[in-house]
Amino acid sequence: MKSTLLALLLLLTTVIAAQTFEGLEGIYVEHYYQSNEMDNRAGNLSGELKTNSKTYRIFLDLSPGYRFQAAYGTMVHPLSFHSEALFFNHAGIGNTYPNVIPERSLSKNITLLDSWFTAGAAGESFMGVPKKFDLDDNLLSKKFEESYLINDTKWMEYSLKERDGMHYSNDLPIVNLFQLDSTSKHLMMVTNSNHLEIKNGAWACLGKGSIGVDSLGTNYLLIAQLTTAGELDYELNIMLGTPQGKSIKYVWSNPQQGEILCPLLQGTTRKTKKKQNKQK
Repeated sequence: MKSTLLALLLLLTTVIAAQTFEGLEGIYVEHYYQSNEMDNRAGNLSGELKTNSKTYRIFLDLSPGYRFQAAYGTMVHPLSFHSEALFFNHAGIGNTYPNVIPERSLSKNITLLDSWFTAGAAGESFMGVPKKFDLDDNLLSKKFEESYLINDTKWMEYSLKERDGMHYSNDLPIVNLFQLDSTSKHLMMVTNSNHLEIKNGAWACLGKGSIGVDSLGTNYLLIAQLTTAGELDYELNIMLGTPQGKSIKYVWSNPQQGEILCPLLQGTTRKTKKKQNKQK
């Protein structure tokens, strides 16, 4: 009897581990940058950034040919990001989405660490790419102001001087915000919140949607960047476009008609909790 029960448990564990989701291979939370004391010396221009604050980039690891269409929240499953500390917004140039942050400003002090939502862009003229795949000549990092963004702790794996995670592009996906007035005010030029929640809104890329820089290969698509002195918890709902032109909706909890439950969409950077995001 015990052997039969053990066999059933092993079978169930195997089924869960083998569960796959069409078009979505995982969520990749990148350790983009950890600040040091030098980064805060122009706080009157940038806003205060606590030493050892961490900048996280959230990527969707999409299957080749699949597209990001929207990240959304509803009353039955809100989309949220939470930290014990406030999210950093650059006081001089902070914005809800990075497409409108001028290229000339990205290399000024710590503008690059601003918090925002996106459909792939990481600033005017740049797509965001995981540093582990960033093998270009780092055009932006060569323009950083002296002594800014030079920290190279092991937490980041690659320093921004080595790989800045910015890929130059003349064709950036446009992000559209829908009913995010109450949320977007926490991502402008004032740092005043440690909790971002969407209960009836979305950010999206209209039309076919957006794809990663290597869309037929790794296809990692950046959807958010958040800087905070605390750990990060997230609960996401996303809509993907298939190569055949259809849409798939994945939610972190309480799926409604036409939605699919996907545990990959709920995760944390806290070491004391079991990680639920897939990191390759």
